[in-house]
Amino acid sequence: MSGGAARRSERSVPDEYDGLELSVRRLMDRYEAWRRRAREAERRVEELQATVRRLSSGGLDPVALQQQADTLQAQNAALRRRMDQAHQRIQKMVARFDFLQDER
Repeated sequence: MSGGAARRSERSVPDEYDGLELSVRRLMDRYEAWRRRAREAERRVEELQATVRRLSSGGLDPVALQQQADTLQAQNAALRRRMDQAHQRIQKMVARFDFLQDER
């Protein structure tokens, strides 16, 4: 008799119990994932509602926000270009180093 069959007879539960238990565990995992998503969505809704209230009350200037976003996007693009240039220079240095190591 196998170990699993011996345990089942000791527990006196049907063979389908293991499958049912697995299904319930999966269901509970999905439930927890949906709860986390719902909490995150509720947090985001509250954040957006607060922003709308600030926009409606004049606390935020949409034109100034757009200008600031445009400025930040331009800065990000410039930083990305600089990072790419630095990466290329580093690759050249590594290639030179490898060449010098091979020449030894």
